[in-house]
Amino acid sequence: MADQQPPKDINGKPQHEQDMGRRIFLKNTGLVAGGLVGGSLFGGLISGGLDKKNEETPQNDSTKGIEVTQARQFFTRHQDFKVLNAATEIVFPEDELGPGAIKLGVPYYIDKQLAGRWGVNAYDYRHAPYAIDLKEVDQTAGPGGEQSILDRGMIFLLGLRKIDEESQKRFDVTFDQATEEQQIEIMTDVEANNVKMRGVKASEFFILL
Repeated sequence: MADQQPPKDINGKPQHEQDMGRRIFLKNTGLVAGGLVGGSLFGGLISGGLDKKNEETPQNDSTKGIEVTQARQFFTRHQDFKVLNAATEIVFPEDELGPGAIKLGVPYYIDKQLAGRWGVNAYDYRHAPYAIDLKEVDQTAGPGGEQSILDRGMIFLLGLRKIDEESQKRFDVTFDQATEEQQIEIMTDVEANNVKMRGVKASEFFILL
């Protein structure tokens, strides 16, 4: 019987190496504990830095060759949604046990949640004063998301655009076009608060995601 070569990904890299990179990331992140967030990250309605002008919505939306038939409700900017796809797949990758976030429809689930009351913290106490404003947050301070003026939708947009910005700054490619190792590096730094964000700590965006 002829020896079988180990399966490879589209870049010719052995699949087991790809899986190990993801497993290391999942092992080192708090997400493996499961059931992270029962509470909420409070927020408000702002517009600075999150303008949705000139945002394109292509008629046919596809990710990694998988055609989808669902319509986006919250993410009107296509690049934001592509970054969300890539980020969720890094957190919950496809492996020998089953499909990953993209095939399970996680990005569309998040999109629908953000488009509803959950995305604007409709059931939460929303009155000032806020402990955190839109200035750069002290990443070493204690939890602050629950006292932020930002709502969940705004936190998602800020977080996704920040990791996309980090990818372009570090690797000269958008986050969705970065290699898996590069994506893991950025996400690990976000979790560890090594990436500066405004209005919320980077780790709080990571936990919310």
